[in-house]
Amino acid sequence: MVVFAALEKMVSNPMCHGCPFLHAATEFPEETHPGHHLALEHKQAVRARFQALAAQAGAQYPEILADQLMLLMDGAHLQSRMFGPTNPVVYVAQVAVALIDVQLPG
Repeated sequence: MVVFAALEKMVSNPMCHGCPFLHAATEFPEETHPGHHLALEHKQAVRARFQALAAQAGAQYPEILADQLMLLMDGAHLQSRMFGPTNPVVYVAQVAVALIDVQLPG
């Protein structure tokens, strides 16, 4: 998946410090805080986009695949923040393809 190949490249860059939306949600944990709300809205939009793409591709369970891809994406961002450019993210595109392949017919 092109999204995860791009993510892999982005989070391998030494200038990457993780996802700003995850950082905002962490810095502003109160659900009523505007920063938290904005971060949540963004993550919900990404999740909905993954679900729409999964359904369009014919995934058996598009909502499950979307959740799995969200976990993978957020995990890659956190690995970047924790380990810097030598993080285990070099496998993120490969794992995304494996998750997608399991869901697609044939």
